[in-house]
Amino acid sequence: MKKALSILLAAMLALGLTALMATTASAEAAVNIKAIVGVTAPVTGAAPVTAITETAQYTGTVAWSPDAATFLSSTSYTATIVLTAKAGYTLTGVEENFFVVAGAATVAYTAGSDTITAVFPATAATISAADIGGVTAPASGAKPAAAITASAQYTGTVTWSPTVSGSFAANTGYTAAIKLTAKPGYTLVGVPADFFTIAGATAVTYAAGSDTITAVFSATGPAVTVDIKAIPGVIPPTRGLPPVTAIIATDQFTGTVTWSPAVSGAFAASTNYTATIALVAKPGFTVSGVAKDFFTVTGATAVSNDANSGMVTAEFPPTNGVPGIFGSHPKWYGAWWHYVLYFIAFGWIWMQF
Repeated sequence: MKKALSILLAAMLALGLTALMATTASAEAAVNIKAIVGVTAPVTGAAPVTAITETAQYTGTVAWSPDAATFLSSTSYTATIVLTAKAGYTLTGVEENFFVVAGAATVAYTAGSDTITAVFPATAATISAADIGGVTAPASGAKPAAAITASAQYTGTVTWSPTVSGSFAANTGYTAAIKLTAKPGYTLVGVPADFFTIAGATAVTYAAGSDTITAVFSATGPAVTVDIKAIPGVIPPTRGLPPVTAIIATDQFTGTVTWSPAVSGAFAASTNYTATIALVAKPGFTVSGVAKDFFTVTGATAVSNDANSGMVTAEFPPTNGVPGIFGSHPKWYGAWWHYVLYFIAFGWIWMQF
């Protein structure tokens, strides 16, 4: 009797445990978070992650192949991600290739397993082009480069110290700061210190892996004598029009214009005007060495300047007279005299008939 009772109790216990296990199993939900977060595409010089970002449903570890303390350039890496489902969740029932990993070229997953394999594109190549083109040694009067000559691997901008206003000044030492931008597929990570070269520079410095090159140049030479003869922008006086007060700047000089006799608003009729043009040489240029009567001004009857001087005098023909029925009249033939004389003339003609 006791033996039969023991067998019965054992059977009931087994049935209870089986039911409990079935109930527990049926309570677990299949993982349904697709995105594996925290695994980013390898970047040259960066350290690889060893774990995913934990979710509400699972955690995970990450192993990389090939193994490296930091990612190398021009290398394709594969991440093997092993997931562990949290309580209440299971990987059983998860479909094949269910998961996604940002930046991966391919992501493989066997249904119901705990392992994901993510293959990433090759990392960027370390820049290997050392010669920086397009930056030439400063020369008096020359224009500065604002950008390097782009290579297949990078572009770059150039700023100068001291600041250049239009053209390089004479007898001045300049330093160029060149900021590089790597093109897609390339990186400055891994570029060694003082790697780059710039023709004409006395010293070129570069901090490893940075984006900035510093190039020091010898002082420029003496100023260059202005050799542009024509002074643009000085419009010949025309009755009724306002006078210009400045020339059109050239690459070598700017200038202001004053008029004699003085102009109040607009040029008068039947008047000879003279323009006095004060030229100012731009940095790197000088009027020292300019010959006597070197400059020209369109429309002027006479243009003169002293040797080694930027003061130019331009004489113009008289402006037009006051318009009338029979042509232009002298400036003294003003508004009311105009009509009085016409009245007398037409009255005399009428009396002849």
